[in-house]
Amino acid sequence: MPEVACPIDGTKFWIAPSHLKRLTRPPTCSPECKAKSMKGKQHWNYKEGRYIDSEGYVRVLTDTGYQFEHRLVMAKKLGRPLKPGEIVHHIDEDRQNNSPRNLELYSDRGTHTTTEHVDRSRRSGKFKIRNVAAKPTKRAGERRRTSAFTRLAAAHRQAR
Repeated sequence: MPEVACPIDGTKFWIAPSHLKRLTRPPTCSPECKAKSMKGKQHWNYKEGRYIDSEGYVRVLTDTGYQFEHRLVMAKKLGRPLKPGEIVHHIDEDRQNNSPRNLELYSDRGTHTTTEHVDRSRRSGKFKIRNVAAKPTKRAGERRRTSAFTRLAAAHRQAR
C-alpha cells in the first residue's frame, strides 16, 4: 500500500491502490480535513464568490462575508460607505441589474416607500385615497363599539 501525505495538514497515511485510482481529488487523512478541502474555491459548486439569493438580489463574497452587490456598487459610486438606514433602489426594478446608472440612493425607508411604491400604486390605479370628511359621524348619545384593547390603550393614554 502506498503512503500518501494529506494536502491539508501533511499527515502521512496509507491508502489502498484501488482507492487511489478512483479518487478525482487528492485523498485526505480524515473527514475533518476533507471538509476543509471542500471550502471556498475547492468546493465543487463554487461560483467565484457570487450568487443570487432567494429574493433575487446578487450577493458578493467580501472579507466580511456575503454582501449585496447593489450596496457595494453605490458605495463605490459615492466614494464612501453607506449609512445603515440608506436604501439603494433599482430604477428598472431588476434586482440583478446593478449598473451605477440603474441605482438611486434614498436617505431612509420612508422616503423610498412614498416616492416609489405609493406613487407607483397611485399611477396604476391600485391605490385609492379615502375621503376622510365623508366618514359618517357618530349620532348624539350613540355609544361606539370598541375592543377591550382599544379601551385599555385609551385609559393608558389618559393616565399619562
